[in-house]
Amino acid sequence: MLRVTDPRRKRRAPVLAIAGAVVLLLGILAGGPAIAGEDGSHPDHQQEANGERDFGVLHPVMVHFPLALSAVAALALVMSGLSSGSFFRHSATYTSVLAAVASVPAYLLGQAAEESMGRMSASREALVSNHETWGLVAMIVLLTAAAARLLSLWRSDSKPLRWAAVILILGAAAVLGYTGFLGGEVVRGQGHMDAFLP
Repeated sequence: MLRVTDPRRKRRAPVLAIAGAVVLLLGILAGGPAIAGEDGSHPDHQQEANGERDFGVLHPVMVHFPLALSAVAALALVMSGLSSGSFFRHSATYTSVLAAVASVPAYLLGQAAEESMGRMSASREALVSNHETWGLVAMIVLLTAAAARLLSLWRSDSKPLRWAAVILILGAAAVLGYTGFLGGEVVRGQGHMDAFLP
């Protein structure tokens, strides 16, 4: 069993999580990649010419916040079951809440990205629609998981609530992984992961 007893480590978890979020946010503000249209052009160029700013170009950057944070939350949750200290338990809480918060702008930026793509073929529109549906499901599951996690801390005597939070966080990581896979299909086309398969 891992044992984390140093009180300084307990204080380091939220500081590291906040520092990581600030660094990633600075990366977003510095600018992110645009989603290219079917003809290879960048849709933000046309909108900038019209005097409008396309915030949808930030979607490919922003989605990595909930993706990474939900995966870290799931890993921290597994590690908290193997250790008797509170470091991993607190880490799971912080990262699941940050993932839930980040999922809202990620979804909204996805809506903006879809609007900026203009006319699409039927097959690509089906891919985008599927990705959008799973993005909404992922956001709802993440928000529910974070709420259940916070409630389980408040009602620490409730075992069903604790288990619900665990299942929801693990499920959120899985749903987000699948949603990210669908996003890869939108950007790179179907079968984009075939090169990695045996």
